Amino acid sequence: MDDAKLREILTALLEEMRNSKFQISDVLAQRSEYAADIRDLKASIDTTRRALDANVLAEHVAQNNNAFMGEITDKFARALNANAERDQNLRDTSKTLQALTAKFASETSLLAGV
Repeated sequence: MDDAKLREILTALLEEMRNSKFQISDVLAQRSEYAADIRDLKASIDTTRRALDANVLAEHVAQNNNAFMGEITDKFARALNANAERDQNLRDTSKTLQALTAKFASETSLLAGV
């Protein structure tokens, strides 16, 4: 075999090795992408399982109920406080009116005596 033929064969072999190296690199990159996709899919499945787990779902609903009832209770307490303030204002106004009425009656009887 002459040098030119040997050189041609070695060049072709070297080119095939380079192509194989690129193909292997592509396969490894694809494999990494597949691994990431599998991890994402597993995370989604785990999330779905937790969402469908009766105990976890019940706990979530209970937390939402507690939050909702807390808001309702807070609004009710504010309404009670507002009513209590209104009642106190009415009592104060009533006392003021009674005092003014008594003063008016007293002044009227003094004037009547004159």
